[in-house]
Amino acid sequence: MDLTGRVALVTGSSRGIGRSIAERYASAGARVIVHCARSHAEAMAVVRGITERGGEALALFADVEERQAVQRLFEDIDAAYGRIDVLVNCAGRNRDVPFLEMTDEDFAVTYQSQLRGTILCSQAAGRRMLSQAGGSIITIGAATGVRGRRNGANYCAAKAGVMVLTKVMALELAPTVRVNCLVPGYTETDEVLDRFNLRDPRKLAAHVSGIPLGRLALPSDIAEWALWLAAGAPHTTGQLLYVNGGAYMG
Repeated sequence: MDLTGRVALVTGSSRGIGRSIAERYASAGARVIVHCARSHAEAMAVVRGITERGGEALALFADVEERQAVQRLFEDIDAAYGRIDVLVNCAGRNRDVPFLEMTDEDFAVTYQSQLRGTILCSQAAGRRMLSQAGGSIITIGAATGVRGRRNGANYCAAKAGVMVLTKVMALELAPTVRVNCLVPGYTETDEVLDRFNLRDPRKLAAHVSGIPLGRLALPSDIAEWALWLAAGAPHTTGQLLYVNGGAYMG
């Protein structure tokens, strides 16, 4: 699939799934904005890797939880490229805490980055995509936003919000802008391996035993679906696309 000439912003793309999506988009010809709020050195490393392979990438830094910062981010994109064709909302923070011990801050940190950040970036991108008569917005959900899990009331609630938000945006921005949600399962990123202690072979085996396809997802598995939603999927909007090896069948 071809993204030649298209401008794609992948928030939270200094590592993990976001990084894999940014690299896959660049390999398909996109001009990629590699974004993060705090991991500047890692973002620059992603840009170097893309450019060394002949792709085009630009690193921009902003806190997606703050409206003014998001506004400046998109103004920088306007100045660099004059358009935005694809937005992938991958930025997000999380804190796992038992429900009865969860503080206002624990909830706010997760809500602000996972849901508010998606709202602010999608508003900025959506306005531009409508004015240029086309675009694709991709959000990142979670199966636990449907089924829940222990110690994740903040994360699960925020992801449930993202998934419903996707459908609302798809309705309001149609037919010009397509909006879809990727819903990964357990994915082999440092954050997931550390948070769920999956570097322990016994813990990993227990998790994999519940996945029909017999392994964790790789970031590249998610990136392939993100490429399809950006470059293909001409009659697809408002959808939740589960990429989890069959662990959860929506």
